[in-house]
Amino acid sequence: MISIPWSFRRRALVVALSALSLSPALWAQTKPVNATIDVSRTGAPISKNIYGQFLEHGGDIVNNGIWSELLVDRKFFYPVAASAPKPPPVMGNAAGNPRFNRIPTRWWSPIGGDGVVIMDAKAPYTGDQSPLVKLAAKEPHGFKQSGIVVRKGNAYTGRIVLAGSPGAVVQITLTWGKEATDRQTITIRTVEPAYRKFSLHYTAAADTDDATLEITGTGTGSFHVGTISLMPADNIEGFRPEIVAALKQLRFGVLRFPGGNFVSSYE
Repeated sequence: MISIPWSFRRRALVVALSALSLSPALWAQTKPVNATIDVSRTGAPISKNIYGQFLEHGGDIVNNGIWSELLVDRKFFYPVAASAPKPPPVMGNAAGNPRFNRIPTRWWSPIGGDGVVIMDAKAPYTGDQSPLVKLAAKEPHGFKQSGIVVRKGNAYTGRIVLAGSPGAVVQITLTWGKEATDRQTITIRTVEPAYRKFSLHYTAAADTDDATLEITGTGTGSFHVGTISLMPADNIEGFRPEIVAALKQLRFGVLRFPGGNFVSSYE
């Protein structure tokens, strides 16, 4: 048997007696309530931005479906390696969700041998690590990513953040074919010890679903790549314009992404 303290029983008794004392007055209020609705008078319209929709990272709905970014792992969460990276460890109930166990279908692979690129955890630009490329005087060293979709005549823009030795010459090349002319190269000769941002501009001369972006360097010393981004030039603040147009047709007012939480820019 559970013993209930007297103080609790006393308060319960007071509440019950109070309710009984009010009940006759409540019973007496049996008059009907009449309401009048005047449809000729209208109030201020309800803002369309009060109600809306949520957009979540379900699978690749955002990264591949709405976002204009053409590169995978542009901040180098995974190391630069010749083979596919291992997925990160997962915790709790995420362990059984395939979304958290997928291996990237594209990744950064080294140019010039496995030992030319190391992941520097001492001076990363962002996250836990940034690739450091050891240079040779004449042989290009660096890394690349393939499987990029480009279309003939379309312009592509982006940026790369670099740091390195004064003797480093860095080239960022977009290749869309096997011929020597099927490419555009941007050469940067002003690399400095501190990270610095450089703009990228390309125009593809052919259609392909397997273009390659190469980041290589020659000279003395080494260079770091902090992050890199490449998008079609017609992106709308990082989003695909045709998707933005389709979303506008839904007329839902406001789209909270992801789920109403803060989202940083694509920088």
